[in-house]
Amino acid sequence: MTDRLQQVFEHKRVSSEQFREVQRKHGLLLAPQNLIADPATREGAIELHKGLHWVNLELSEFLGASQAEQPEELADVLHFLVEFAILAGFDYDVVPVSPDESEDRMQYMLEASKDDGLVFPDYQTNARFTILQALRIAELLKNKPWKQTLKPAPNPEILANLVCGLFYWYGATVRTTGLDAQQLFDEFNRKEGVNYQRIATGV
Repeated sequence: MTDRLQQVFEHKRVSSEQFREVQRKHGLLLAPQNLIADPATREGAIELHKGLHWVNLELSEFLGASQAEQPEELADVLHFLVEFAILAGFDYDVVPVSPDESEDRMQYMLEASKDDGLVFPDYQTNARFTILQALRIAELLKNKPWKQTLKPAPNPEILANLVCGLFYWYGATVRTTGLDAQQLFDEFNRKEGVNYQRIATGV
């Protein structure tokens, strides 16, 4: 069976490109034509900051959602989280497999924090720590549009560790909400269908 997180990344590359085409038509896209933004440029850093903003906005919506609305909100977070990872130049393997390779990456993303004493038993606190992890990444993106000098791109290894940590805290949030990997995967695919309908109809 193909890794479920791999499938999510593959689907998201296609739909993200279509949504980026909509942004291009409206003059809202600053990064180059491809799906990877260069943090060593102002334009790339802005696109990456925008990606993190959407992740945190959806997490905020999740925190205010009813129990019935939570699965859809978590799927929305996953959409923007994967889109950000792709934009930052990462693939599905930024999330590790389980040590014995008995679980696919989506399953391990949820289970990795299960015995971590630093992870909280409630989804609200874990979601807030996911937001904080996103802000740690944002702190690395130094090339702001109002600064006259450019800074080097973040160390790739440090950035990869922080992005992995973002998925880690997100997985903890999903797990403590009560969803399993298949439920999350199914909800992602359902919402992806809605997104394609929005692209087709312009709504």
